[in-house]
Amino acid sequence: MDIDMESKAIVGEDENAKKIRFVFGSELSDADILKALSQCQNNPDAAINFILDTPGFLSPQVTVKRTVTSTGARISGPIRQENDQGSEEVESVDGLKPKIEVKEQPGLGIQEKSVPKMSFDEFLVATNTKIMADDEYLKSQIRKRKKRQV
Repeated sequence: MDIDMESKAIVGEDENAKKIRFVFGSELSDADILKALSQCQNNPDAAINFILDTPGFLSPQVTVKRTVTSTGARISGPIRQENDQGSEEVESVDGLKPKIEVKEQPGLGIQEKSVPKMSFDEFLVATNTKIMADDEYLKSQIRKRKKRQV
């Protein structure tokens, strides 16, 4: 009697899986179909809606790497990884993996250097620069030429 009930359960699951397979084709693996059916108490219509409504169920998982360029621009780009050695297993409330994971946050490990700013007067003192009006400059140039000629 137990064998007969088990075979009916397997046949029933097979019928439900065929119905889901008919809608999605070979795009969905058997494991994903069984996962959806188990979430929806073997109801194929509810499982189809579950698959369609769950973000990341049909699309592949994408890792996004964010970096800062040498000019300070923040950029991000998707990276497809076949083996998730570096990614961390994260589960949401529904028990599903998120569609996108962030691999690196911008600005981490980078220390921003602050250059002390000085006023114009401090710059002139530091560089030993003298400021003259145009007339004074021209007169000083004339004096230098006269000294060279003598």
